[in-house]
Amino acid sequence: MSIRDTEADIVIAGAGMAGLVTAVRAQQCGADVIVLEKGTRAGGSMYLSGGEVWAYDSIEEVRADIPNGDPVLQELIVESIEDGHEWLEELGVELDPIPSDIPGSGKKIEPEAFTSRMVDIVEDNESEIRLGTPVSELRTRDGKIESVVAMGSDNEPLKIETEAVVLATGGFQGNERLVEQFITEHTENLWLRANPWSTGDGLEAAVDIGAKTTKGMSKFYGHNLPAPPASISASDFREAAQYYGPMALALGVDGNRFADETDSEIEEALPQDTIKDAGGRAYYILDQDVYDSPSLAGHAGEDVELAREMDGRVAECATLDELGETITDWGGNGRQTVETIRSYNEAIREDEAHLLDPPRSDNQYTIETPPFYAVEVQPAITFTTGGLDVDSDMRVLRQSNSAANFDAGYTPLETDEMYSNSIPGLFAAGVDVGNVSNRTYQSGLGQSLVTGIIAAENAAEYAAADTKP
Repeated sequence: MSIRDTEADIVIAGAGMAGLVTAVRAQQCGADVIVLEKGTRAGGSMYLSGGEVWAYDSIEEVRADIPNGDPVLQELIVESIEDGHEWLEELGVELDPIPSDIPGSGKKIEPEAFTSRMVDIVEDNESEIRLGTPVSELRTRDGKIESVVAMGSDNEPLKIETEAVVLATGGFQGNERLVEQFITEHTENLWLRANPWSTGDGLEAAVDIGAKTTKGMSKFYGHNLPAPPASISASDFREAAQYYGPMALALGVDGNRFADETDSEIEEALPQDTIKDAGGRAYYILDQDVYDSPSLAGHAGEDVELAREMDGRVAECATLDELGETITDWGGNGRQTVETIRSYNEAIREDEAHLLDPPRSDNQYTIETPPFYAVEVQPAITFTTGGLDVDSDMRVLRQSNSAANFDAGYTPLETDEMYSNSIPGLFAAGVDVGNVSNRTYQSGLGQSLVTGIIAAENAAEYAAADTKP
């Protein structure tokens, strides 16, 4: 099979939010780009999202909520998000206030309109977005990026000679093998709350040429959704999330609590606990008081009723004993479920939530106002938060050959030293950049906007340099 050849200053792998931002900004910097997209459309998982492009208001807030993430990258996003919003407005992208309660501030885009606008800009500047064309290989010469090999939509291989590559393939949540390797063996109990094309192509191609991965490869961002037999389509991803989880009790099929439900404000830690400590299946238990309470994106009762409409398992019972019988009918341990609820209520009444196992750090109120509700839930993964290790210019770092260098830090002062720690010509953006979030999370769209701009500017500068480090 012959390989067709072409060339570009920069090849961008992925046409989701990060890839489109990278392409437009790189064009503004004078680079000729080609965008390779595995899927049948541009927009990636952003296209399916609520379009909320936000960041925490201060690095102190980020560190308090995401202490295991990389502080250098976190601070970059906090400091650069407003400039990113202004840049989008200059491009003619409409930005609106964010209506939901988030732990920071930002703007909302309309995903379909954003995608259309960015694609138009790329194509109006005579660059290509090739759909159905996944990256399969990165090639180097003397340790520097030389070309990209991709499989064309006609199933013919394509080789693109290039000075630089920006990987923006959107994580590896769509790759069952990688999810099983890094996250869980219970992949059968995991919804994919994302596009189906983000399968780690950028990650694997980079690792094949010596790229370093980050901490937190087992972590992801997502929410618990109604479990099968619920029927959930891509258009339901946002509405199906059971955002009230931190107000409810989360019990495993065995009837026991397995996590501090209140460990994260926006419910994103509970799905990770559900897959890790409950095998990917749990029950959210709530009473009428919780049912009547507001949740992150609306109202707890509305979330419960949407689960019912989607044919998920939802129980509404007059007594705890009736609730236990229903859980037993579902295949769970109903007797232990009732015992756990009663023991929990007693601990709350005695002001002993800290003595529970696991403890409950917030939302310390009883579950005792009938009727009682149970919703069977299953984790959904939106994007993986571990990925490629980069410096503050989004250069992909290489695996060290010496154990003494493992904790050497990010950005040495001298240019030659910077590139000795990285793979010259290789950059990353979006959630291919790892360890910004780690268990708890900061907006993936905010990360895509900021890292896409930074990667584009530095890739364009590298591509234009007469002498490569």
